[in-house]
Amino acid sequence: MKKIFVLDTNVLINKPDCIFDFEENDIVIPDDVLEELDKFKSEYDSERGFKAREFLRVLWGQVELIGGKLTKGISLGDGKGTIRMVHTPKKQSAFPNGFSVTHSVDNRIIYLCKQLSRQVIKTPIVLLSTDTNICIKANSEGVTSKKFIFDVQVSETKSNYSKDKIIDLKSETTYSGRSKIVVSIDVYLRFKAGGKIVFEEIEEYKRTLSSNLSGFKTKDFFPNEFIEVYDITDLNELREFQNPVLGRYDAMKNEIQQLKYFNQFKMSQKKSSDINIKTKNIGQKFVLEAMFAPSNIAPLVIIKGAAGTAKTFLSAAAGVDGVLKNRYDRIIVTRPNVEMDKDIGFIPGKEDEKMEPYMRSLKDNLELLLPFPQYPEATIMEQIGGKRGRYEPKKISYVEKLFYDEKIKPEALSFLRGRSLTKTLLIVDEAQNCTPLQAKTIATRGGEGTKIVLLGDPNQIDREGYTAETNGLTYLFELMKDSELCWQVTLNDNEGTRSALAIEVERLAKEKEHAETSVPTKK
Repeated sequence: MKKIFVLDTNVLINKPDCIFDFEENDIVIPDDVLEELDKFKSEYDSERGFKAREFLRVLWGQVELIGGKLTKGISLGDGKGTIRMVHTPKKQSAFPNGFSVTHSVDNRIIYLCKQLSRQVIKTPIVLLSTDTNICIKANSEGVTSKKFIFDVQVSETKSNYSKDKIIDLKSETTYSGRSKIVVSIDVYLRFKAGGKIVFEEIEEYKRTLSSNLSGFKTKDFFPNEFIEVYDITDLNELREFQNPVLGRYDAMKNEIQQLKYFNQFKMSQKKSSDINIKTKNIGQKFVLEAMFAPSNIAPLVIIKGAAGTAKTFLSAAAGVDGVLKNRYDRIIVTRPNVEMDKDIGFIPGKEDEKMEPYMRSLKDNLELLLPFPQYPEATIMEQIGGKRGRYEPKKISYVEKLFYDEKIKPEALSFLRGRSLTKTLLIVDEAQNCTPLQAKTIATRGGEGTKIVLLGDPNQIDREGYTAETNGLTYLFELMKDSELCWQVTLNDNEGTRSALAIEVERLAKEKEHAETSVPTKK
């Protein structure tokens, strides 16, 4: 059924082009909303100001394209509804007793919805807002309201990512980007010596391996799936599996190859100028294989893992190595943190200053990678006393110099929209807080020489309306598993690098939570 959506200001601030997402449904913009946007547009140093100006440009562009008066309604295109501006009553006398509107834009918008409901009885009126409070007030007045989720399709006829279960993460068949196989001793030794495991040998291991052997794969591989290759002698002699040879499945050649780029990097570390990265487990070796693979071969890398598995550290390390060796011109780091999404455009200061609290952990990691005196301090000229103040020399660390020269640049996720990045390593940390649409958009930002890396833990969701199964990281992981351009790794919980104390605190916390939620049995 066709509906009329009344949009609150915050909807247009979050997504200025959302007016084209409503299919055949009509849109109403209260004049109070336009007035608020007019106030915000003068904020030239804020994201809110930018978004306000962007929406007004979008709206005026449609007016110029179609023509007509906005108060009578303007078409949004073929197969779509209309958009019109409606005046809200401003005098208290026009409203019911007890319904204060003098200083309440929210109340005026709610009452506008009630007026529209009386005018178009057969067409449902829906108030759309990101503000929970106005939704509650609207409901109390008998007005239908819905919470708008940033960057999610609001159309009811199309799939809503927030409601679709993408994958069952608890299933044993869930793709992780890695698997284990066993082969004959001859194949194992040849592979260990630098050979390959070809199609016939892959089919042989499937026939040989018991299907109920836990942890070992018997089905076909996905492109770029990482493989632990074990000697079947261990199985025959009931020994514990050990000393795997690590490889990757090349779908084009239908063969398993040894890790190439990680091994090349380890060989190059003999040079004193190289960053000394030490891996502690198999998962971390797989991560570096994906990170050191050239951008034209592995333009998209997705790494999942719990906190403490060194996802950010290894990605940053590989990125800095790439900058120092001119594989990349720069590293851009962003975090779709929900708190950041709310604050980045509304708190004072420049973008770098706003992002600084979220980048502190990254700088700490880099200080470990680039220690003094191997990587010496630098001197810059810092202005003292404002715009007209004098310049004085200041010593900064090598890491700070990388940020100063914008070789490493933190950016808000919203600032990436519409850009095409060249010769750049884009690291998206905490990517589980992306919506599926955001994740898909990020994956399209790569230009020539660019590698895009998404990091996160699907079980640590901060974004309202999403779960471990429906967030953007999980969505893209599942979407791209058949692509030869995407390399994926899931780090196991036992591959963490956290201290014994951190592990103990987490264990005791889980035990306490379980005890509090368990139902006591009756004696």
